[in-house]
Amino acid sequence: MRMTLTAEEQRAFFLLMGIPGQGVDLCDEDSLKKAFRSKAKKSHPDLAARMGKDPRLMKLRFQELNDAFNILMERVRKEAPGGQSAGTTGTATSASAAAAGSTAAGAAAAAEAAEASGTAEPRRKSGKKTGTSANRRPARTAETRKKPEKDIFYKGKLPARHLRFAEYLYYSGNISWTDLVQALVWQYRNRPKLGELAMETGYLDFAEVLEIIRQKNPDELFGEAAVRLGYITSSRLNSLVQEQKRMNLPIGNYFTSKRKMNEETLNRKLAELRRHNITSGRSGS
Repeated sequence: MRMTLTAEEQRAFFLLMGIPGQGVDLCDEDSLKKAFRSKAKKSHPDLAARMGKDPRLMKLRFQELNDAFNILMERVRKEAPGGQSAGTTGTATSASAAAAGSTAAGAAAAAEAAEASGTAEPRRKSGKKTGTSANRRPARTAETRKKPEKDIFYKGKLPARHLRFAEYLYYSGNISWTDLVQALVWQYRNRPKLGELAMETGYLDFAEVLEIIRQKNPDELFGEAAVRLGYITSSRLNSLVQEQKRMNLPIGNYFTSKRKMNEETLNRKLAELRRHNITSGRSGS
């Protein structure tokens, strides 16, 4: 179904389908669900230990994927005959369950992730009523749900080495570990995609980007696949990566946009960072 997507929907489409959301047909519900299951199985927080990644970062990425799925599903349903958008309530729950695959353990883990992120109500078993609500035992969700982890603030000595701004804020005790992770995720989400940059520079066209995405291995990065398949050279990949880094939004924008600090505080902390990096024997950046 061909339609004009909003900027938010285009970002969601790229995240879920791996291709720009312009000039393409928006997929049907089954295609979106299939794409979600494929990606969610690789980013579920329960896999963090096995993959050697931070579980909180995995949770944020899983939530980002979940949000993208919900945005596109809502649009597809609104565009369906009759324009009915009913059924979108609880989409996060069904999406999370789909991410877990067919095993009961996986479904329970996905449901728990949805509850923890606040996107779904706790699931209740269906069955015969045994009495009035007054006589029933209190819901066990409050008992079984894990208590929120206490946020972590660094209390050690400031490392005597060159630091980036977010690192400096964390090691100086100004932000928590969660703040640091969320800032990095925000910067990652807002950076230009490598495939888009390759098309803008003329290294690749849309059909080639799509073909690379189709042929790349599950755990392979887009740039690595493009080189392996012979679409670009290693030197061109390096230039694209450098351009991507150059176009990153300053991470300080995250803290001001989220009102975690004002411009005056931001400039003062940047000055402190420069002094620290000079003292550490390296020039600041």
